[in-house]
Amino acid sequence: PDDQVKSLLQTRNGFLWIGTGRGLARFDGLKFVVFDHLNTPELTEDNCNSLAEDSEGNVWISTNDGLVRCRDGKFTRFTRRDGLPVTHGVPKDIVGAVCADRHGGVWCLPRWSVVRFQDGRFTKHLDAKGVPSDIMLTLHRDRADVLWVGGGSGQLYRLDQQTGKFETAAGANLPS
Repeated sequence: PDDQVKSLLQTRNGFLWIGTGRGLARFDGLKFVVFDHLNTPELTEDNCNSLAEDSEGNVWISTNDGLVRCRDGKFTRFTRRDGLPVTHGVPKDIVGAVCADRHGGVWCLPRWSVVRFQDGRFTKHLDAKGVPSDIMLTLHRDRADVLWVGGGSGQLYRLDQQTGKFETAAGANLPS
């Protein structure tokens, strides 16, 4: 769909998913199948920012107009109408990044917050107001199942699994 690849994901069933600024492609080793707003109405915004696979094998796509799940070939878009916490006054439901955890949850970064989707509900876990970075840019779940979030001002946060709260990673401020 585009020559600028923004995200890559190889799923456990062997497909390679490719997110671009102009749509999503799935490669099976022989051919590409393209998904965009023309053939997949749930992808109202072709800009695929990030990709993740959850514990059930669903593919999650963060876009500039919501969070999209592909389950068994069927796409579903989640927006503020479905409870996705977004910044008021921002016309689109921009989701910058997505990753999955081992417990069936999916974490995403709508502008200025960290949100978890599990059991059909969105829960906001961190609001960037009051933290040094005013925007969250990326997230990652490591092998120890710790969630890390990178902010726009070089800040790095991790989820304390004991308290369920995010803390600034000690000594983790990146140099400018």
